[in-house]
Amino acid sequence: MPSPGEMGCYASHYLAWTKCLALNTPVIVFEDDIELSVDASKIIDIVSKKIEQYGFLRLENPRGGRLKKVEDFEGSEISAMEDNFGGAQAYAISPNAAHLLLKHRWSMPVDNFIGATYIHGMVSYLLSPSIMVDGANFETTIQHHKSAYNFAFYRKPSRELYTLYKKIRKKIFSIDVLNDNSERLILISS
Repeated sequence: MPSPGEMGCYASHYLAWTKCLALNTPVIVFEDDIELSVDASKIIDIVSKKIEQYGFLRLENPRGGRLKKVEDFEGSEISAMEDNFGGAQAYAISPNAAHLLLKHRWSMPVDNFIGATYIHGMVSYLLSPSIMVDGANFETTIQHHKSAYNFAFYRKPSRELYTLYKKIRKKIFSIDVLNDNSERLILISS
């Protein structure tokens, strides 16, 4: 069962996606605890040129995972992400990408869901440099709700099996994404 903080965080992102779809225009989503970099306006200009092509652009520094560079331009680069890593502090999303996310029910924390490409088919791309100053120093309280860790003992095996299942699905999907399968790399041309 998600914590109240996780549910509230998901609801905020979900509402931003519905607004993006209703307006039929890309939006940039920032969590409330970020600090914009000095190059933020330049990065927003790049986002406005590239968001329809890629659908979903993370605008934060990566914290792990594998990347595959797909475009290099104007001192910036865009990379396909194998997996979700590092939260959902800053990103741009197109109406087509929002539609892919909104087709599915809430099933996990929002940053995990965004990274679960095998569920929704929306590839995450990373735009570098980041639009924000590294947010690793910001404290989160979302996962610290004490009920978040009180699972019944009998749920542990099913959670472990589900974790294994997710890893297998992610690996199969990411093989296509990171091994030059251009049909998957260009997100939602249809």
